[in-house]
Amino acid sequence: SALGTTIAVSLGIISHKSLYLNFDLVFRKFQVWRLFTCFIFFGEFSYGFIFQMFILARYFNMVETERYPPSAPGKTADFISFVLFCAGVMIVVAYFSRMFFFLGPAMTFMMLFVWSRQDP
Repeated sequence: SALGTTIAVSLGIISHKSLYLNFDLVFRKFQVWRLFTCFIFFGEFSYGFIFQMFILARYFNMVETERYPPSAPGKTADFISFVLFCAGVMIVVAYFSRMFFFLGPAMTFMMLFVWSRQDP
């Protein structure tokens, strides 16, 4: 979804202005998709985008398979709950700080931090 969003923005199919997190638009105009789309846009194609996609794929996979092995019963639900909890915390921080508009990079580095804490 992150790759698809970046392609759509790069080709001009959608605007990045319709993806960023704006709480006034979420609460006053009920544009609730902004609570989700702010996590799947990482900017235009660049080395930074490729680097973040690499980190996202690698460390999401490593945290899921090492800490929440899919073969164990209920661990997939635990991993999804963990990711949703972290996303919720990031949205609350973004609400009070009013500084963060795209939370995809924050989610990437949150997963890198979790992996580094469990596997030093």
